[in-house]
Amino acid sequence: MKILISILFFFLLCSCNLPSKLVKFVRIDNPGEKPITVSFDDGPLLTLAPGETQEIKVRSGTRYFVINNEPPVEIYLDADKSYLLNPTRATYILETVTYFPSEEAAAIYFEANPGVEIDLLGFKVVGHYKKIEKELFMLRDWEYGIGYSAAKTRQVLTGTRKPNSAQVTKLHREADLFETLMRNALGQDSLEDKETEYEAVAPKELFYE
Repeated sequence: MKILISILFFFLLCSCNLPSKLVKFVRIDNPGEKPITVSFDDGPLLTLAPGETQEIKVRSGTRYFVINNEPPVEIYLDADKSYLLNPTRATYILETVTYFPSEEAAAIYFEANPGVEIDLLGFKVVGHYKKIEKELFMLRDWEYGIGYSAAKTRQVLTGTRKPNSAQVTKLHREADLFETLMRNALGQDSLEDKETEYEAVAPKELFYE
């Protein structure tokens, strides 16, 4: 009996010392006009230039996130989830983009679903938007992220058993969305012109134990 208890204690001790899993996907964004430094726990400093975004590898669990050498902020990262960290607590806009099989179908939908009005840098804008303000970290639940546009067109199947529309979500920095809307109004191409999924971007080789 004593031997069995000793064996169980040994395996319990070993399991407690196992390193935690890597978080599925973590990206840090700096939409501001000044460089910032960030780190986890006592790990190496990462400097992000103005407008820079980087993917990093971080172990899951309770971590202490340090921004510009300020007092650490305790956060919990789930290994099976993906995150965008927002050290400057900037404002982001989550847009729902809907595709239709015809212009007629689109007109009917938007007449019934015009969207909501949000304040965008002092201007009132109506659309299918959700404003995210001052969130230190966000669960990634969008298909297209910072610097990547949703596809301009997408095939939509129709029929009695087929959907008559398709939707994707796109995350914008507040200033980026404003500039995109202004460029669209002037007939210019968006600056976010890469039709690539957010997670397809190659990760930086920066690892936090």
